Amino acid sequence: KKPFETQEMLTSVKNSLNRATLENKNKAAESQSAQSQKVESTFRFLERLNAETVLRKLMHSLLHFMQEITGCEALGIRLRKGDDFPYYEVSGFSDDFVASETHLCVEDLSGQLERDDIGNPVLECMCENVIRGRFDSSKPFFTEFGSFVTNSTTRLLAGTSEQDRQARTRNRCNGEGYESVLLIPLRTGGKTFGLLQFNDRQKGRFPQKIVEHLERIAGNVALALAQRESKKALKESHERLKTILDNMDAHIYITDMETHEVLFSNLYGRKAYGDSMGQKCWKVFQKDQDGPCAFCPNEKLLDKAGKPTGVHAWEFQNTVNGKWFDCRDVAIPWIDGRMVRMEIATDITERKQTEDEREKLQDQLSQAQKAESLGRMAGAIAHHFNNQLSVVMGNLELVLNDLPDDAENRENLFQSFEAGRKAAEVSQQMLRYLGHISGRQTTINLSDVCHQSLALLQSSLPNGVTLNVDFPDPGPFIHADAGQIQ
Repeated sequence: KKPFETQEMLTSVKNSLNRATLENKNKAAESQSAQSQKVESTFRFLERLNAETVLRKLMHSLLHFMQEITGCEALGIRLRKGDDFPYYEVSGFSDDFVASETHLCVEDLSGQLERDDIGNPVLECMCENVIRGRFDSSKPFFTEFGSFVTNSTTRLLAGTSEQDRQARTRNRCNGEGYESVLLIPLRTGGKTFGLLQFNDRQKGRFPQKIVEHLERIAGNVALALAQRESKKALKESHERLKTILDNMDAHIYITDMETHEVLFSNLYGRKAYGDSMGQKCWKVFQKDQDGPCAFCPNEKLLDKAGKPTGVHAWEFQNTVNGKWFDCRDVAIPWIDGRMVRMEIATDITERKQTEDEREKLQDQLSQAQKAESLGRMAGAIAHHFNNQLSVVMGNLELVLNDLPDDAENRENLFQSFEAGRKAAEVSQQMLRYLGHISGRQTTINLSDVCHQSLALLQSSLPNGVTLNVDFPDPGPFIHADAGQIQ
């Protein structure tokens, strides 16, 4: 060829190479930009994953994000609900597909769930392998993560059997024309929360790098679901415990053993003492205290090594409300590791009042028993005294009968006899009072009976007291026992 034609050819080749190089650079830049956008989009989603508190919103965001980074035609999220894993969020599937495929559990003719040998419900289709973690990563349609992936369902069904696929497949995805199918488990710590499903009618939609990227995202989602479940379980446990403590008919509270700060007080305590959280126990639960109570049991709850000594039981009358409490104190480790004091104080005021009343009644009974004993002893003495007095008076009466009326000692003996008779009347009165003998009612002059009692009454008065009387004469006549009146 002519020299100028060769030069022209070289120039054309050079320009073609330059254009190809530029196109490659542009494609690399576009690929890098797309990768950067994908990474940035992933970070944004992970931030929302940690911040979102509403599960429905979180799953909706996950579905939208997955569709954004994959451009996949149809997506679904299955979450555990009892024994089943129904669709929780879907996009791109027909209503008929969702209605027929939403449940995975197999029911027998009686409508009961079929279960395997270890009691797990039988799930249909390839989803069961993914959910149960039953996979063989040496097979081309399983990954080491436990996902199922195929870029051609037609070729998979033609080239494998149900035994190869380890499941009874319903083949609905292939029947709907979906060639590319990806199922990724939402699993962490050996627990499966559900799975992510990607379907597309185009073949070859899930190369290995895309699958690995989606599996990493699924791992983060499963971890977030596990954390949500743990927080929910912790919150429910806290609420159950709080409900139990708030319904206890006792004051249950916890204080720091060094600062005496109240860390917890149940409803009983809040009603009795108000909101005490963060306050000093000796300020809010007692009064007139300028420091820790002298009766504080803290030192009895730990040994020299700082180990709990067990339950310390004691009774105490509260200085705020005056009520008596049966207290049970124990040292326990708090959530941050420090030792705290927990007290359960049960109101025993009624029991204390009952005990006091019982003691009073016991004292009264004891006094009554003493009085009864004294009464029996006094009755015995009165009987004995009366018997001895009868001998004396009998002898005096015999002597008086033998003496002449003008005898020198007759008057003295008669006065002795009258004194004995009066002493006998006193003894009779004592026996009547004690109920040992019954009286005799007659018509008596009340003024005379009162006059006869003056001597005994006067002798019982303290020194310096003068008794002045004014009785009618004659007094009123009544029908009564003179001894009982006296």
